[in-house]
Amino acid sequence: MTRGDVEARTGELYSDLFGGFTDDEYAALAARFGRRVAAGDRWFEGRRCLDAGVGSGRALTSMARLGAGMVVGIDVGDGNLRAASRRTAGAAAVRLLKASVLALPFRDRAFDFVHCSGVLHHTPSAGAGFRELARCLRTGGLLSIGVYGKGGLLSGAISLARLLVRPVPFRWIRALVSRLPISPISRADILDYLYVPIQTRHTESEVRGWFDERGFGEVRRVAIEKYDHTRPLSRLLRGEGWIQMQGRKVEGA
Repeated sequence: MTRGDVEARTGELYSDLFGGFTDDEYAALAARFGRRVAAGDRWFEGRRCLDAGVGSGRALTSMARLGAGMVVGIDVGDGNLRAASRRTAGAAAVRLLKASVLALPFRDRAFDFVHCSGVLHHTPSAGAGFRELARCLRTGGLLSIGVYGKGGLLSGAISLARLLVRPVPFRWIRALVSRLPISPISRADILDYLYVPIQTRHTESEVRGWFDERGFGEVRRVAIEKYDHTRPLSRLLRGEGWIQMQGRKVEGA
């Protein structure tokens, strides 16, 4: 499968999964942004920001509300871009375009803040995508990424389930999942885990290595709301868990 095929299928899947949230469900998604980016509310005022992989558009909305001077969002899914455009219709600072995280159409050091959550692990090369993100960040700017961590019983179960559902049409599993007594966000997550074409998993040391390779400073893992990755039970169930990492680009990086 070529990179273009992967991106087309991934964009189609996410457009289908995340385009129909209600306002309340969308607000719940948008609230995650503030909890996963350690920058401070006033930090965004007047900044040029990039959201690489807009998905539902929650990060775009959050950055615009925090006073960003401009927020550029890219995605490979037409449906995602339409949904994000609808959600941010009143935000004059938001710009949207179709593009891949592996080939960003921006000059070097174009942004003060670059955000990429839940995208790199769905590409043919997460490391190459990280290097593109870093290239577009100015000296002194912040880069925030989120990727799946390796290990744990749940990731093993997901890998097995992906094999089992491979011959089963997406619409059948979607109909089954729609009957589960869980939130729409959780239903979308299940279908995402099962049907996205590429799903890689990483270690914290590997992700830190991406930052170190590009000369970043102040690299830190940000705690998220779902679980405490340092607890033994969490490690057993989720392994490395969700790795939310950020760093500051230093001179010469």
